Amino acid sequence: MALSIMVDLETLALEDDALIPQIAAVVFDIKTFEVYGEFCECINILDLKKKGFSINKETMQWWSEQDADVRKSVMNGKKTGDEVAKEFDEFLNYHFEGINFDIWANGILFDVPKTDYFMLFHDYAPLTMRTRYNRVQDFRTLRNQIRNKHRKELTKLEDEINKGSRHNALDDCHWQLESLKLCLSLL
Repeated sequence: MALSIMVDLETLALEDDALIPQIAAVVFDIKTFEVYGEFCECINILDLKKKGFSINKETMQWWSEQDADVRKSVMNGKKTGDEVAKEFDEFLNYHFEGINFDIWANGILFDVPKTDYFMLFHDYAPLTMRTRYNRVQDFRTLRNQIRNKHRKELTKLEDEINKGSRHNALDDCHWQLESLKLCLSLL
């Protein structure tokens, strides 16, 4: 078994200290793509705003243009940042305690630093400190490289993936996982 994690966030800004209304992760075996665990929580926006997490006007404008049901599903968090960070820490410890694992994200300069900041802010080990420094993988770069070489084939295969609701972090994790599987099959 070669455990990995796919991480995705919904945010209200682009900075590393962005307010995160939703965090999701899927634990999977990179060899078989069998899923071993899922995490998805919405975080109370007012709690994180009071703690100084960033909100960006342009990102808020973008969210205002999204489907109302999608906004409601992402922005309805009741749990505090402390509660969600503790739950995410427990989830990570359960699946990865003492195991080096790959971290996958759709752009390692977006989801990964924001997740690390969130966890550090709440006094938990950041995601990247739980594995080796060279185990952070960029799904977006891999996908772009495969698309450059196999555009028609990848597009056709990805069209068959049901993405689910737009801009929901858990749905995005699953879509990225399915696309990653396709990309690796085309290598």
